[in-house]
Amino acid sequence: MMPIPQSPTHALSRPSLRPNPSPGFRSGSPASGVDHVGQLVSWASNADRTAIEDLVQFSLGGSGQETAKAATQALLVLYGDSNVNLRVRESIGAAVYACFLRLERADQQKPSVRWHPAPKTDGESTAHRGPAHMPTETLYLAGCDATDTSTRSAIERQLQARCFPSAIQGRVGEPDLLAFNRLVRSEELSGASAGFQALPVHRTHLETQAANFGNQVQELDAFAVRQKKPVAAYLNTGNHWVALILDSTKERKRYLIIDSH
Repeated sequence: MMPIPQSPTHALSRPSLRPNPSPGFRSGSPASGVDHVGQLVSWASNADRTAIEDLVQFSLGGSGQETAKAATQALLVLYGDSNVNLRVRESIGAAVYACFLRLERADQQKPSVRWHPAPKTDGESTAHRGPAHMPTETLYLAGCDATDTSTRSAIERQLQARCFPSAIQGRVGEPDLLAFNRLVRSEELSGASAGFQALPVHRTHLETQAANFGNQVQELDAFAVRQKKPVAAYLNTGNHWVALILDSTKERKRYLIIDSH
């Protein structure tokens, strides 16, 4: 029996949409930036490795910050979507980790030829930024997929340097930001919310297991009454943090608990 030739329409051939894949590609043009990201997401959701690698490449910023932001967000959504095939998450993890290693090697081999650093975000340290252009979000994904202990630790230190002020870093010690099911430290919560203006977070951290828990709540409640505006505080329920908002007056007491679960 003669084999039936495969029709060209059945072949999974398509051009890569990475920056500068062909002479006709114009970086930053509408047809080569954000518009392409949407098409890549469609392919990547079916575990298309080339599409995933293209999204990682776009996230580096070579085609403009708008495109980089869209690609980074797409990678995060795909990685965290429980409804997509597990191969999608595995492929994204492998792609961002490979990108991290590639940029690290380029940094070490040619220190005088570097990528232009990505714009500094609010509250982000300028030290220990790691491979240039790799967003913090994809750096985190790279760390989740890291198999080498030393590389994983290096990524954790870079994440800590990017996400927390230097004063906080010195108090939390060796970072373990990629540890499974870890409990966030109170210092990390303070560092992440130190600049809140609309709803300031009180530096007192509550613990339901503490003997003086009731007194602490009363003190914060009185503080909210004196301030004449709501006050927030972090509450540790034993193995989980929630946010407690006290919005009390002399006439009535009102509490709101925000739980990420």
